[in-house]
Amino acid sequence: MNVGEAKKVTKRKRKCPSCKSEQVIPIVYGMPAMELVRQAEKGLVELGGCCVDANNPNWKCKACGKEW
Repeated sequence: MNVGEAKKVTKRKRKCPSCKSEQVIPIVYGMPAMELVRQAEKGLVELGGCCVDANNPNWKCKACGKEW
């Protein structure tokens, strides 16, 4: 996911399956560009690390910490 894609998915409202909060952000994997690092510092995305696996979670709830 690149910076533009991350911006698009953060605009869509998602609800946490655990606490029903709408404070949900995408989890981005791979080596991030500086803009993506800045977004992570602002809490707009979660950096998931460099290892990409098909079973990695795509979303994180900022309210309760659940990842899915």
